[in-house]
Amino acid sequence: MNKRQKIVLQIAVMVIILMGLFPPWRLNVSFNDANTKISGGINCKYSFVISQPALDITGTKGKVYYDLDIMKLLLQWSLVSFTCAGLCITFHKTK
Repeated sequence: MNKRQKIVLQIAVMVIILMGLFPPWRLNVSFNDANTKISGGINCKYSFVISQPALDITGTKGKVYYDLDIMKLLLQWSLVSFTCAGLCITFHKTK
């Protein structure tokens, strides 16, 4: 492994760690009324993994909560990993 490959690998590891510390959150909403049932989610924020984003909703009759958007986080990690692998292959020198 040459110097450029090591730098790419170190940057990729740091980016993956930061993505894990500040993951994407998803706002989930579920309302059940006598006539209607509505549920869904909205991709919204990035926040520190230990402290989820604060809810700013008042007067709701349903369930409103944040949870981690694991699928988006895994997609981001895989994109960084594939980019790192591609750059390492590109920077590979054969002697």
